[in-house]
Amino acid sequence: MDLLTYMLNNRGFYVGRHSYSFRVIYKGKIIAGIHFYPGYREVELRLYSIHQDLAREGYSEIITSIKKLFPEYRVRIKWFKPVISIE
Repeated sequence: MDLLTYMLNNRGFYVGRHSYSFRVIYKGKIIAGIHFYPGYREVELRLYSIHQDLAREGYSEIITSIKKLFPEYRVRIKWFKPVISIE
């Protein structure tokens, strides 16, 4: 999984990792979360709709990298709308 971080960082993304989850930042904006479920051989890519234009721009590179490194995993893709609450 460290190789995924390295690969995406070399392709213009900033990737932060915590356990089996990754935060993907592109052009200074958070565009996606990548969540691995090893027991199920599944990856969930959550594209953040708040920066939809950048998420669409980086989408194919992220998917290509995941599939290259984890060909045995099924990839589920979801658009995620973060809830923002200001009090």
